[in-house]
Amino acid sequence: MKVTIIGGINYDLTITSLNKIIPFDSNPSKINYSPGGVGRNIAEVLGKAFYKNHKHEITMLGAVGLDFEGEFVLKETENAGVNCKNVKKDKKISTGKYITFNDVNNDMYVAANDMRIYDHISKEDILLWENILKSTEILLIDTNLNIEIINKVLSLTPKNIITIIETVSMNKILKLKGLRYDVDILKTNKNEFMYFYNLDEEHQIFEKCKNIKSFHDIIITNKEKEVLYYSDQKMDYIKTISSDVINSNGAGDSFTAGLVYGLMNNFSIIKSIEYGNVFASLSLRSEKIFPSILKIEKINEIYRRSYDED
Repeated sequence: MKVTIIGGINYDLTITSLNKIIPFDSNPSKINYSPGGVGRNIAEVLGKAFYKNHKHEITMLGAVGLDFEGEFVLKETENAGVNCKNVKKDKKISTGKYITFNDVNNDMYVAANDMRIYDHISKEDILLWENILKSTEILLIDTNLNIEIINKVLSLTPKNIITIIETVSMNKILKLKGLRYDVDILKTNKNEFMYFYNLDEEHQIFEKCKNIKSFHDIIITNKEKEVLYYSDQKMDYIKTISSDVINSNGAGDSFTAGLVYGLMNNFSIIKSIEYGNVFASLSLRSEKIFPSILKIEKINEIYRRSYDED
């Protein structure tokens, strides 16, 4: 099966101070760098899950600069089994960057990002990807892209393709106010959904879902609480998997990868959501953002233990 992901490809820099932060001074710190970007993260997890499985092809589309960061991120992504050969390489702008400065307790003190490169993805670039879009079977778009580009992508996508939008953040979900095309699945979280639709209480979510026409299915995660799944005037609540948390970074992206993994295996959406929870639990237990190896046997074992034995 062919899966195409179009969206964020970033270079992430995490700085953790070794002592109490002193403003306006140079602080001794531990500095780590890694590939990032929501769309890219999802692609990496899927690439690891289907590594060397020639029945499935994961393609990443987006843009990087002609710089060290772009070269590093693409190499790491390709090493995970993702096809990156059609990613745009822009010599006029640098690769997207996300920098986090944590205090001595590993809590975020301040963060910064430079995502100007996403303004350099044009409708002409999308036309260059038209054949890829028309030959894919599942298309996932993240809201790092401008809404005009999201609409252009959807305008070229055949109706028989499963389309998914991943909302990324409270700020970036606001772009969807300009959405002009119907989408099969909206994947978001509770805070983003309530912010976008201006809701005050969680119990308002179901009534709001009943009035939404642009998305056939709506999937709303809520950290360790049950996942909300709305479709056809019905709300289901899917339990998550309790995990000893080593690292919470990447769990949301891993969930979405697990959801797509289920759809690639022709599972129902509810079963695919359950696999999303399996992938998220593996991410939470990993010191890295994602486990280095995602063995299918381990994935299925956790699924059976968590859901088949109920």
